[in-house]
Amino acid sequence: MRLRTLQLQNYRRYKSANLELPDGMVSIIGPNGSGKSTLMEAVAWALFGNQSEIVRTGKESIKRQGTAHTDPCMVRIEFDFEDTGYIVERTMKGKNLTMNATLYAGDNIIARGTEEVSQALMKLFGMDHKSFFISVFARQKELNALTNQPKSERKKMVLRLLGIESVDEAIKQIREDARHAKNAIQSARDDLTTADGSSAIEELEEGLEKLNLEEKELAAHGKKLDTELKKVESVHKKLKKEIQGQEDEAKQLAKLEAGKKALEAKLSALEEQKAGDEQDLKLLAADEAELKKQEPKSAKTQKDLDGVLDKQKIARKSQDEFVAEIAGHRAGIKQLAREIDEIKASMSEIEDMGPESDCPTCERKLGATYQKLLDAFGDQINDREKQSQKLSNALEKMQNARAESKALSEALAKREIRLKDKLKDFEKLQTRVERGAKLKKRQADLESKIANAQDKLKDANKELDGIAFDQDSFDKTKLAFEQMGQDLRSSDREKMKCDSEIARLEERKKGFAKDLNRLRKLEKKYQDKKAEAEILATLESIMGDFRKHLISRIRPALSSMSSELLGILTEGRYNEIELNEDYEISIRDAGEMHKLDRYSGGEMDLANLCLRLAISEIIASRYGTNNFDMIVLDEIFGSQDAHRKRALLTTLNGLSNRFKQIFLITHVEDVKELMGNVIQVSENNDGTSQAEVMG
Repeated sequence: MRLRTLQLQNYRRYKSANLELPDGMVSIIGPNGSGKSTLMEAVAWALFGNQSEIVRTGKESIKRQGTAHTDPCMVRIEFDFEDTGYIVERTMKGKNLTMNATLYAGDNIIARGTEEVSQALMKLFGMDHKSFFISVFARQKELNALTNQPKSERKKMVLRLLGIESVDEAIKQIREDARHAKNAIQSARDDLTTADGSSAIEELEEGLEKLNLEEKELAAHGKKLDTELKKVESVHKKLKKEIQGQEDEAKQLAKLEAGKKALEAKLSALEEQKAGDEQDLKLLAADEAELKKQEPKSAKTQKDLDGVLDKQKIARKSQDEFVAEIAGHRAGIKQLAREIDEIKASMSEIEDMGPESDCPTCERKLGATYQKLLDAFGDQINDREKQSQKLSNALEKMQNARAESKALSEALAKREIRLKDKLKDFEKLQTRVERGAKLKKRQADLESKIANAQDKLKDANKELDGIAFDQDSFDKTKLAFEQMGQDLRSSDREKMKCDSEIARLEERKKGFAKDLNRLRKLEKKYQDKKAEAEILATLESIMGDFRKHLISRIRPALSSMSSELLGILTEGRYNEIELNEDYEISIRDAGEMHKLDRYSGGEMDLANLCLRLAISEIIASRYGTNNFDMIVLDEIFGSQDAHRKRALLTTLNGLSNRFKQIFLITHVEDVKELMGNVIQVSENNDGTSQAEVMG
């Protein structure tokens, strides 16, 4: 794989970047935190999207902060793979950061969509994103771990990088499945065996057979009960029909007797009412004679009453007129008194002022006018006092006349009451005479009703004589019916008990059958799990042997590849690396193997780098491709001094025939002059990053 171009837009700290990537060793140099590693991570994001190895915190961190939601986040790369040019473009847009991706082969679109493009690239490379990372990216922390970690941890790390952990996971899963199968076998064995060790299936089959026999016996007993119940029901129906007829006669007899009593009561009431009316009619003759005698007097009384009522109307009218006139005279007297008080007040004011004072109206001296004013005020007072006296005299006369009129009204009211009482007595007499006429008519109706009631009473007596109801016979029949009812209910309860027992047996049979079916399925499952456990045991053994075989082949292969790389980097000085079981490195020098701690720091770094590169080549070859002829080395210098950095950088040039592109990410500025190609990364004042190929 050879990267040709890299374009960024609003990716992490980059507002935009457009880089043409050269062949050979390319150094990506810049301060810590400026976005050096971001460039290579952007390549991985374009290829595989939001994987955990790429997106360190969340997809929100991918898009540059402060960017509008309408501005897209985009990475576009062009690369060659197996003599074919490809372009992949991945974007993230909108408020919801919606992903999209497109993959071109030449001018043709071969995949569209974020998952579709990732799957197409995995198929093209023959490996997933994890394997790609291990093959292409080598980080300082991995090189440090190869040097500094304990034996067990170093071995785990190498095996993890090589993907052996997937075999371990498979073995672990096989063991877990085997444990579950063993537990299922034990559980099934417990369910299939009774407490005394016998077969639970055989015990259920015997129990089911006993239930079938018991049900057969109960069915025969139920059939016998059905026959007896039918006989009892037949006799019970006959008795019921017989007692129903007697009850109907008893009801008819009671109804007739009740009707007879009602007729007798009605006849008695009619006769009593007739006797009362006859007594009232005897008194009616005296009332009629008195009515004729009182009629002339009543007419005169009515005439006198009308005259009294007319006089009362006149008296009331006079009373109303007197009240109005009295009120008017009183108001006039009060008005004259107010005017006298006002004149006296004005007169007193003039007297107090004296003849030498100015007139309050014209403002001239009063002089001779003073006495004239006082005389005029005195005449006005005398005139109004005379008017007041005249009104007082008239008021007194009116009050006397009103008293006389009131006395007359009271006398007329008393006479009205006496006359009305006389008329009421006459009206009562008149009402009694009118009621007498109604009584005569009612007497005729009562005689007719009495005769009718007597006829009905005779008919009721005849009908009663025609009913032959025997209470003793009815009581005996009813007693026999009740006894037969008890027998019927007893037989019915016995039958219901039998049916209930049969139903209970059916439920128990269903339960037995259900348990039997469950146990038979469990028996099959038990046999299947036994077979599965045997297969899993065999598989565990095979996978264990496979793991040993794989590790036994990988360690010599790693030693061989590491030795070849070390020979290239040291120009033949060191040609052989040996790895023990804990993947500790030994290097042959002057015909003898020596552990790595014997050598200088730079030589140790070279040896670990060769081992890490060998791991990448094994991963690539495992997936059937040797076309990942690029490597990314991220901060591999660590804390080495300037001499070691220069030495390591010089030796890395020896890998140019193995890798077409070597990207060296570092914050060390003093290696810039040793590099043929440099991508300078810097931070702008606004916090964004920029990258430029220096050449």
